[in-house]
Amino acid sequence: MARPQVRAVFLKPELSPRTELPYQAAGLIALFNHVGLLTLFAAFAIWPMVVFNFLSIAIFVVVLVLIRQRRVGLGLFIAIGEVIVHQILAVHFTGWEPGFQLYLPLVGALPLMLPQVPTARRFALASIPVLAFVALFFLHDPSPPNPFPEPVANVLQLINLLIAFCVPWIFVYYFRHGAELVEADLARAALRAEKLLNSILPPSIVERLREGQVVADSFDDVSILFCDIVGFTSLAQKKSPEALVRMLDEVFADFDDLVEQRGLEKIKTIGDAYMVAAGVPEALEDHAQRLAELALAIRASSRDYAANTGEALSLRIGMHRGVAVAGVIGKSKFAYDIWGDAVNTAARMESHGEPGRIHISSEMADVLRDRFEVSPRGEIEIKGMGVMPTFWLEGARPGGGPR
Repeated sequence: MARPQVRAVFLKPELSPRTELPYQAAGLIALFNHVGLLTLFAAFAIWPMVVFNFLSIAIFVVVLVLIRQRRVGLGLFIAIGEVIVHQILAVHFTGWEPGFQLYLPLVGALPLMLPQVPTARRFALASIPVLAFVALFFLHDPSPPNPFPEPVANVLQLINLLIAFCVPWIFVYYFRHGAELVEADLARAALRAEKLLNSILPPSIVERLREGQVVADSFDDVSILFCDIVGFTSLAQKKSPEALVRMLDEVFADFDDLVEQRGLEKIKTIGDAYMVAAGVPEALEDHAQRLAELALAIRASSRDYAANTGEALSLRIGMHRGVAVAGVIGKSKFAYDIWGDAVNTAARMESHGEPGRIHISSEMADVLRDRFEVSPRGEIEIKGMGVMPTFWLEGARPGGGPR
């Protein structure tokens, strides 16, 4: 029979290191306070209290270790137990005048700030020292022999009063300080998440998703680019997985920079294929020209990489413009994607292209001729689309090329 799971809510509430700060501060104050009390009781030969303070010092060392281990509830439970016994003994041996009983209601406030513990249980733990104070008040003789001279007793009363006032302030300060550190950590984490999200999705799409909108847009005129590494399968067989991934990362990272410089949208990579859209999610009047500039820059970047590394790296690039639909689908691992005639035809331009060349449709060529050199390839059979006239993008015209 399976052993029932016990919820030890007092023993180990899940705290971050930041929220442990006030409990560490309270434990350290108690530890040093007991060192001072040990010296005081030894000076006046109150030996039972000397022995108990040796034990108390050991107890608070254990409490601090428990707090460091994130077992704050157990540490606090032990500490409250020690304080109750200590103050009852102190009142028994020294009377009410030095003011040791003042610590009982003080420690009752500490459990109220335990996180992830039901409110009823927090108040139950907080009530224990308060009930001990009430019981001590009604059941104990308030006037036992005072072992301290009156000036010493007065000073002790003043010190205990000051500590009773100051400890809550110190505790609240550290609690607030810990909360501020946690808030700062959360803000940094949120910023990192925001940057990551904006690197995956366009910022305007992120904002729409935050508002709970369904992201689905149609575009009458967008431009799409596909590029693919020629002979990637044979290239992959010659490299280790680490070297292959490193090469793709270096090549595509350069492409990412070129896309960002032109205000275009990288849609995705599929293995060794790279897809870019121009005119989504925000419309651009010169989307075709910007994409042509990108195609030429990507080709130049791949040639530079091949020359610098000695890699046999060559690209096939295809482009088309036309109608498309874009949006975000799914509930997990979603991405901004685009579908439609512009995408299908651009993919065919790439797959029917040639290594090192930029293959474009007639629709693309028509809007690029003013600023770019295009040469006819002629009519060719395009899989699934029939015979189509296509062109090569050769470069920028003098004075009309990349800006």
